[in-house]
Amino acid sequence: MFSMIYAMGASGVTNEAVGTSQASSGTSMLMTLGMIVLFIGIMYFLMIRPQKKRDKEAQQMLASLKRGDKVVTIGGIRGKIVAVRNDSVILKIDSNTKMELNKTAISQVLVPSSGSSDKVNSEDIKNQDVVNAPDSEENISEDAVEEKTDKEKNLSES
Repeated sequence: MFSMIYAMGASGVTNEAVGTSQASSGTSMLMTLGMIVLFIGIMYFLMIRPQKKRDKEAQQMLASLKRGDKVVTIGGIRGKIVAVRNDSVILKIDSNTKMELNKTAISQVLVPSSGSSDKVNSEDIKNQDVVNAPDSEENISEDAVEEKTDKEKNLSES
């Protein structure tokens, strides 16, 4: 009989313990769900939303491309837009070099075209980055070539 009473008492304690463990597991599950929602919210505001903003700006830039704009491609090629088509543009790279590119290959607009795109302003010339190619062997005088070979000989002797 004592074992039967003990079993009933033990089962009563177990039911109470199970009840409190279920409550704590519910709280734990709620905390986990809250952390997941918080993590998704942080990811949205730190990654997804800024990327959507950049994409929207890029789409606006591509939609506003017009003849005469000076642009840079994703490959670093600079040119002036000669013609705009539905999904492509024709860039004038040099006086006799033209390239047809997808609009998505344009990374930025350097100088938007003004009403008169053929006139050159002194301010436009100041804003352009001009890179001069280093002197080639053909442009170097013969004396400079001789000095260079003399220096190489001296270095190899010592």
